[in-house]
Amino acid sequence: MVTTSDGSPADSDTLSYTFSRQISEAAGLKRALLIEVMAAQGFVNYPTERIDKACPDAKKPKPLGSINVMINRGQSHFDMTGGVMLADLEVNPIIAVSDIQRARDFYEAKLGLVPSIELPDGSLMYQCKIGRFNLYPSPNAGTAKNTVMGWLTDDIERDVRELKSRGVVFEEYDFPGFKTVDSIARLPGERGAWFRDSEGNILAIGQFDKPI
Repeated sequence: MVTTSDGSPADSDTLSYTFSRQISEAAGLKRALLIEVMAAQGFVNYPTERIDKACPDAKKPKPLGSINVMINRGQSHFDMTGGVMLADLEVNPIIAVSDIQRARDFYEAKLGLVPSIELPDGSLMYQCKIGRFNLYPSPNAGTAKNTVMGWLTDDIERDVRELKSRGVVFEEYDFPGFKTVDSIARLPGERGAWFRDSEGNILAIGQFDKPI
């Protein structure tokens, strides 16, 4: 039975799957994330031997503590005790959108991104070269005045040109000490360019002067 965190039966909007397992720093976490994704899709009794085949290095984990994972409306929350620190984990930005279909169309047509996973509540997960992010429906979309997410590139001029050719409109700024030229601003040690998605969220691409 799928239950919420208080033990009551889960409704259609909430999936909760809690497990504890000693993990290794890499392989065990991969296994944990795989179980998390399966739980988000409702497969809470998925045979663990199949998961172990996908993550063979996790069969003999190094004792580091336990993981408690709860899936709530498609979003994951980790409660970790012992050994594993947040610095060891992948960051997963979660971005609010007013209209999930409109946002999906924008991210595909303008940014060339397609969802890798569709979660039960309609949220979308996108996998990039390094890292991933989610879009989820919310009436608060577009209210943040700051940059909500950015990508690092090795050629910002090329990418600005490409995105403009796809119809992306970049923000232009002209403040004391901060000015865009051809949509790109010079900052100490880096350059950046900003644009808004279909929901009003501010996104950015940036390039450091020296590789990091």
